[in-house]
Amino acid sequence: MIRELRTSALIIAIILIRTSGFTVSAQDRNPLSIGTFHSPKGFGICLEANSDSVSFDAATLIADMHGVLTGEHPRPGVKFTYTRNIILKHFDKEGYFVDLYAGPGLTAGYAHDISKPLCLIAGMSGVAGSRFTFSRNLSINIELCTDIALELCRNSRYGNIDLSLYKSGINHFFFPQLRIHYIF
Repeated sequence: MIRELRTSALIIAIILIRTSGFTVSAQDRNPLSIGTFHSPKGFGICLEANSDSVSFDAATLIADMHGVLTGEHPRPGVKFTYTRNIILKHFDKEGYFVDLYAGPGLTAGYAHDISKPLCLIAGMSGVAGSRFTFSRNLSINIELCTDIALELCRNSRYGNIDLSLYKSGINHFFFPQLRIHYIF
C-alpha cells in the first residue's frame, strides 16, 4: 500500500512538473533535481528546476503528519506546494556552493489542522532557506516555510461546512524542513 502510494505520488509530481511551465535553458548547469522532503510537518518527494541563474522552481508533495504520530488523527493528509525561489546570495566554496534564497508560492491539499479532521486547504506559501550543492550531484536544502491558507472543514457537531484560516500553516513556520536532492 505505501509503495503504491509513493509510486503514484512520484508519477503525479513528475506530470505536474512537466506540465507546469518550468522553463530551463540549455546553458543552465544541472537544471533538474529530484529528492526527498523531511520535516516534523511530514515527509514527501520534491523536484527542483533551475529557471535561470537567479531563481529556481520547487514542487513538493507532502504526506501531512500533523497529529498522526501522536494518535490524534488515524491517517495522514496530503499537501502539494509550489514555490518560485529567488537566489538572494551565492557563495562559491571549494567543492561546493551555497545559495541563500526566498520565494513565494502556492499550496493546496487535504490536510489536518489543529484539533480538526482532514480539511480541504488552498492558499499562498512562502519559503526562506539555504541550498548546499556539492560536486557529486547532491544538493541539501534547509528551509523554513509558512502557508497562509484557507480551509474548508466539515463541522461534525452541526453538520455544516466551516471556512476558516489554516492555523497549522502559520503555527508550524518554525518547524525546519530538510530536502535532499539528486541532481541530473
